Amino acid sequence: MSAAPNPDEDYRLLIGGEWVTAGDGTYDIVNPATEQVVGRAPNASVADAESAVAAAADAFPA
Repeated sequence: MSAAPNPDEDYRLLIGGEWVTAGDGTYDIVNPATEQVVGRAPNASVADAESAVAAAADAFPA
């Protein structure tokens, strides 16, 4: 059995080659059978998504 997620762990997004904190914090990943929290993930905001798209466009210019 895996350990519970660490609430002190820094869950971030990789955008443009840099680790950034998600604009909307984090959210719990829940096992629907047990309702136990089994993980945590960054919750990207619209601004995070726009930054990621811009970084991808810069990385692969037309």
